Amino acid sequence: MEIGDYYKLLEAVDHEKDPRAYALFLFLFNTGARISEALSVDIERVERVGNGYKVAIRGKRGKVRDIDFNQETYEALEKFLKRTDRDFKCRGALFTTYKRFLEEDSQNPQDNYLGTLHRLSPKMADWIVKKYAGKTKLPRTKFFSHNFRHLIAKTLLDQGTSLDKVKNFLGHTNISTTALYTMGKASKLREVKSRAMRSARIQILEKKYRNCWDIAGILVDALSENPRISDAKLAELLGTSKASFSRKHKKLSEEIRGEFLKI
Repeated sequence: MEIGDYYKLLEAVDHEKDPRAYALFLFLFNTGARISEALSVDIERVERVGNGYKVAIRGKRGKVRDIDFNQETYEALEKFLKRTDRDFKCRGALFTTYKRFLEEDSQNPQDNYLGTLHRLSPKMADWIVKKYAGKTKLPRTKFFSHNFRHLIAKTLLDQGTSLDKVKNFLGHTNISTTALYTMGKASKLREVKSRAMRSARIQILEKKYRNCWDIAGILVDALSENPRISDAKLAELLGTSKASFSRKHKKLSEEIRGEFLKI
């Protein structure tokens, strides 16, 4: 999930018809909670602190961490609770599903329902995410509740938050687990650095072989893209036979190849 996908999901939710989905998406993103942690939260764990709000998240091995969240999330939770005839003075599960059943003597199946609130299950939470992913034309098979946790972690790291702070925020025991969230970022950085290094080497080689750049230039272009390209292919690019290439250009090509194999 990218940040743009997150906002697409929020925009797809009708706040009036489905306040639970809106509150769930905001809560998962703002707290970075695992779905099991989020669904185990009880109403009484949500507190107002000064001008903000916090929730006590019980993580693995029973460890509790307090997570701050914003006004928008609080108001969305409040709206959802009101839909279920509850408020923050109540106790019990924060996120619920309303299981309904008909009165035995009901004459009007559309109106006469009784119901009981049950804690929302991870399976149902995933179904909600996939439902709105489908509405926004996002691939349903790639969207799960856990995506929100990955997204906030990547967002914090991209903003320069230290790995140690993100570790504590996510409730990781080992910082190496948190480091996994940097893999995509590190991969992009390596790619940018690699392009810059290739560009610098090309400039150096261009100056070094300016007197024979008609030949060297072709070799540099090919070897910068693929340092392991075969001699046969290089000979073909130069319009010569493999035997002639070996006699006239092998040494030059190997020197240039070595420059790009260092990257």
